[in-house]
Amino acid sequence: MLFRSGNILDGAAVYAYNASGWADPVRLTQCKIINGWKCGLIFGTAGVFSPLSLPASPYVIDGCEITSNGYIGVYAFDTADGVVTNSYIHSNGASGIQEVIGLRNRFSGNTCVSNGTHGIVSEYSYGTLITGNDCTDNGASGIVIGGGSTVIAAATHFTITGNACRNNGHTVPGHGIDIDTTITGAATTPVPAYGTI
Repeated sequence: MLFRSGNILDGAAVYAYNASGWADPVRLTQCKIINGWKCGLIFGTAGVFSPLSLPASPYVIDGCEITSNGYIGVYAFDTADGVVTNSYIHSNGASGIQEVIGLRNRFSGNTCVSNGTHGIVSEYSYGTLITGNDCTDNGASGIVIGGGSTVIAAATHFTITGNACRNNGHTVPGHGIDIDTTITGAATTPVPAYGTI
């Protein structure tokens, strides 16, 4: 699937789902995605409990504006080898970009500003690269890495580099970069997380 330059998607999300994944990337280039009831873009496969078990499910979002969606701008669950780059993701109800159980997803060169909670969130993922993003003026934190669960693998082997995370935490206490590696409900029990910042 390919949406090309100049398309405006107003009021309906782009939703790409296949339980067993897909081989060719879902690609959106220079589109504007606005006013989605819940999320602007959603990518997903069938649920697994380890990112290393994910099927191929590539997507490429390049040079898009994603704004004013009710919840999350770009939401990816159980996906591998996704890319969000050079996009302006702002003024969404919760996070700008959020992945849950991802493998080798890359978020680079984006401007994730003025979102309701966080700029970029990576939970329960492996090998995530977050680089060269501007995550400023979000309601909570600029970037969040983590996820602690007794049944889902914790976030590991991530790289966060060259991001600008300023002036966040307007709605709830937040940070520039928040590494949350605790098991849900047990804040004193750390989960191993290996990454480079």
